[in-house]
Amino acid sequence: MKWLGGQYFVLDGADGQAVIPPGDYVIRIEVNPPYTPTRSNPCRFLDPATGLCHALQELDYSNNVGMVRISIPDHPARKGGGPGGGQDPRG
Repeated sequence: MKWLGGQYFVLDGADGQAVIPPGDYVIRIEVNPPYTPTRSNPCRFLDPATGLCHALQELDYSNNVGMVRISIPDHPARKGGGPGGGQDPRG
């Protein structure tokens, strides 16, 4: 649902980040990413194929990445699908 936190991207700089210019992009999201253990963050579940650790146990750690190509048009707040998307504040 587009109004829930974490379910959309803010592109217009309103979140304190740089404004994202129009263009073609690839969004890449990884769940349960691997990490190298440290003294303060020990290994919870070891992936024997890579020797890296994960926070959650899985049968297959090789399928944790999703990618999608997107095109951000000019004026995404008026044409986009995020909160308020499709609404032109000028009427």
